[in-house]
Amino acid sequence: MDRIRHIVHEGKGVIIFDFSNMTSGPDALKLIQRSMDECKKHPPDSILSITDVTDAVYNRDTLEGMKQFSEKSKEFTKKSAVVGITGMKKVGYRIVMAFSKRNLRVFDKVEEALDYLVKE
Repeated sequence: MDRIRHIVHEGKGVIIFDFSNMTSGPDALKLIQRSMDECKKHPPDSILSITDVTDAVYNRDTLEGMKQFSEKSKEFTKKSAVVGITGMKKVGYRIVMAFSKRNLRVFDKVEEALDYLVKE
C-alpha cells in the first residue's frame, strides 16, 4: 500500500500522507521527503490534505523532518488536517505547529477529517 494516496471525497481531490504505524528511522524520513516532493508537484494554495500519524512513533530526527514538511508544504496547501494526535504526540504536534506557524485541525478519524476538508 502506498503511503501517499490521492482520493476523491464528495467530488474533491484529497491527498492522504499516511504515517500511521510508522516507526522512527530511515523509512519515516524517506516518507517525509516523498511527501514534500509530492506537495511541490502542485500549484500554490491548492492541496487538500490529511496527515495520519495514528500509532506512529517519533524521535528527534523524525520530529525535525515533520517540522520541515509542515513548514515547506504550507505554500501548496489550501486546507489540511491531522489524524491520530494522542498522548505525547500532542507535545510534538505543538512543536511542529509553532515552528511552521500553522494551526492544523486535529481529528480522531480520517472520515471526520475528510468531511472537514471538503466543506467550504
